[in-house]
Amino acid sequence: MQANEALKAFSLKQLESALQLAQISLQSTEQLIRLQLDVAKSTLESQAQKVQAATELKTPEQLAQYNKDSIKAGLESVLSYSNSLYELASQTQNELGKLGESQLTALNKDIISTLDQTAKHAPAGSETAVAVAKQTVQATAAAIDSLTKAAKQVADFAEASVKAAATATTDAVRQAARL
Repeated sequence: MQANEALKAFSLKQLESALQLAQISLQSTEQLIRLQLDVAKSTLESQAQKVQAATELKTPEQLAQYNKDSIKAGLESVLSYSNSLYELASQTQNELGKLGESQLTALNKDIISTLDQTAKHAPAGSETAVAVAKQTVQATAAAIDSLTKAAKQVADFAEASVKAAATATTDAVRQAARL
């Protein structure tokens, strides 16, 4: 009977995890769709304004300035969209990472608990085997934790690099637009 309860509890935890994963996926998809709709709306409005402005051009100098401003605005729009996409992907990755970490922590707890329960009913002299199994689980958890921290550091570095590159690109676009 105890095995059935443990299986039921495990199944419920897995169902909860699947629901959390689905929720994160749906939220990310919703944010992506909202971002794309906002960009489409903004692009349509911008194009309407550009057409209106183009009809008012009278000199070659105005045309040159119009082209320069249009290129600058287009590049800034692309950079902004790229940054928004990157932030959304990064946010989703963080949420999925947290979910994975919590699931791994819960799994390790369950394994240790199961080993403790097994040790209570194990024959005499098996304490060493149970202790070795527990140490193995704990060492594996520590190794995964170290790998997770290293991956987070790499992701943080990559994020900082992307932000620096985006800032440098934006500054270069602005600088070129002034010329």
